[in-house]
Amino acid sequence: MLKRIRTLLIALHLYLGVALCLLFVVWFVSGIAMAYYRSPVLTDATRLAFAEPLSDTPAVQRPAAVPGLAAQWSEVETLRLAQWGGRPLYRWLTRDSGWQSAWADDGSAARFDAAALRAEAQRWLETDRIEYRGAWQAAGQWSYFSAARAHYPLHRYSSGGWAAREVLLSSRTGEVVVATTLPSRLLYYLGPGLHYLSFYPIRNDDPLWRGLVNWSSGLGAAACLFGLVLGLWRLRWHADHTDRRLIPYTRFWMYWHHWTGLAFGSFTLTFVLSGLFSMNPAKIFPPTEIPDPLQQAWRGPAPPLEAVPALGGAGHRPGLREYEYRRIRGAQFSVAVGEAGDQRLFQWQGANWRPRPPFTAAELRALLQPVSPARIVGHRWLRQFDTYYYARKERAQPLPALRVELGDARRTWLYLEPASGRLFLRSDQGTRTRRWLYNGLHSLDFPFLLARERLWEVVIWLLSLCGLALSVTSTVIAWKWLRRRSRARAAATTPSRHARLEPAAVDSR
Repeated sequence: MLKRIRTLLIALHLYLGVALCLLFVVWFVSGIAMAYYRSPVLTDATRLAFAEPLSDTPAVQRPAAVPGLAAQWSEVETLRLAQWGGRPLYRWLTRDSGWQSAWADDGSAARFDAAALRAEAQRWLETDRIEYRGAWQAAGQWSYFSAARAHYPLHRYSSGGWAAREVLLSSRTGEVVVATTLPSRLLYYLGPGLHYLSFYPIRNDDPLWRGLVNWSSGLGAAACLFGLVLGLWRLRWHADHTDRRLIPYTRFWMYWHHWTGLAFGSFTLTFVLSGLFSMNPAKIFPPTEIPDPLQQAWRGPAPPLEAVPALGGAGHRPGLREYEYRRIRGAQFSVAVGEAGDQRLFQWQGANWRPRPPFTAAELRALLQPVSPARIVGHRWLRQFDTYYYARKERAQPLPALRVELGDARRTWLYLEPASGRLFLRSDQGTRTRRWLYNGLHSLDFPFLLARERLWEVVIWLLSLCGLALSVTSTVIAWKWLRRRSRARAAATTPSRHARLEPAAVDSR
């Protein structure tokens, strides 16, 4: 029975290894590239840094004077006041219709066509000599991203030449949405492109993409597991103090495949399995987004649009980039956001915007408890990142933040931003488990490495090279095995020398 099991494991490991060995090589090489680059979509910090500063005395109409906004008010999730081309501009986001814009000085709809966006592209690319590359939606490598879909179509401009810098601007808000350079494009192809199969023909077909990633990583984890079992099984455990080898193989590649499998197989298994967990197969982990009912209850009922004041004029200061409208339990607030992301909070009181300090823990708890799905049992101020709340590269998180702990069965934590009153993150036992099974084992987001980015990069390189060494031995063995099979098949279908001579001998007789 044991021999049959071993024979089955050998066959499964062999065929899975032959099918997936090159994919393992790609995963480890692209994993190194992903340590340095993830996405060409602009972060909020970059967007705000490039945005046009607000004038100190903008002539801003109330939102009710904007017909387009009035028609969609019940569906608006985000409302901002910015400036574009020297004119104040309302921008609003709805879940179904994406971003829309209207001029805040006269309420007319804003349209950003190729001609209107040319000057903005020149400002970003820092040259007057640019080329227009057309309007793009999901059928483009740099325009298919989910964060860009609410801005379709995107107008694409290039600085020209073989090392062109390119930028894609929103036809709905006039903002830069995606920006690439030759190095960033190469890093994207080598990193996320290969690692996650992030090429638009595949990513636009979500069931196909998820199926490819889930099945390849699941079968890859099985191949690693079978290899580890066989590697330990095939060892000659009683070879000490004898002429026998501990490893039974004498051929170079099989010998080193066995050694690297024993040394690095466990890491390779956790790397591939955690990659599967990143896809959240069968939704085994809960989401971190705030549930819609709780978010709506936190915001409170939307007032009539006629009761919403104009967002400008709430205390101008140099470097101010935009105002964002917020509701918290029905009260109206405005957040003035600066270039560096600094925020100042205002509350509508007595027909005026009045500045107020950031929310205290007591205020946030008192506002949250009536709409909370469970009793609040505690809170904690986060003035620096901790094990479960942290940022890395483009995954920004605000500080300070207030973590409110609920007394439900799943030990839910809710995170709020005191500077703006935003309820923005949810965590429970399931998401905290995923934090270790994916972020920990795959991205190596361990606390002692998070605080030492250079050390994290060194560890990523070392472990990736170890996994790559194991994958290369698998690839060479697979190639040799396939070549032997091909030769054997060719020999079986080619007549032997005697068979070729036999008809001639008969004719001669």
